[in-house]
Amino acid sequence: MIKRRKLNPTTKQKDLMKKSEERLKALALASVDVALMDQTNDYVMRGRHFARLDSYELNEIWAAAFKKRFTPLTKAAQYCEFADAWAELRLRGAELPLHLVPAEHEKLQKIIRSINHDAPFPEIDRINEKFIEDLNKPKN
Repeated sequence: MIKRRKLNPTTKQKDLMKKSEERLKALALASVDVALMDQTNDYVMRGRHFARLDSYELNEIWAAAFKKRFTPLTKAAQYCEFADAWAELRLRGAELPLHLVPAEHEKLQKIIRSINHDAPFPEIDRINEKFIEDLNKPKN
């Protein structure tokens, strides 16, 4: 059996790995931004049919659509309603009404944690919070 040496990366290699990781994260966030912009554009092109709703009604529609989104048999029309309500919330600069979907939000967080189970929970929570913050920021 061949014994392998454990390689310890140099400081320069660690810096390069960190920069690569930061670039990948930035690319992933940019990709999300592009998808959200496309989604918002599609909603605007369809006529912003939620624009006349008050915040309470819009939040209720978003929450109902969010809950439907996490059912096993999600249909395209349900996704469209979710995407459109989310787009209207973004256009208004409103925060996501996550308080209306606590069980589904927790389920989503558990799924995210299971994907990166090596990450410490505080770090995952920080990433989740940053992701939600970024989603709530108005996009130009």
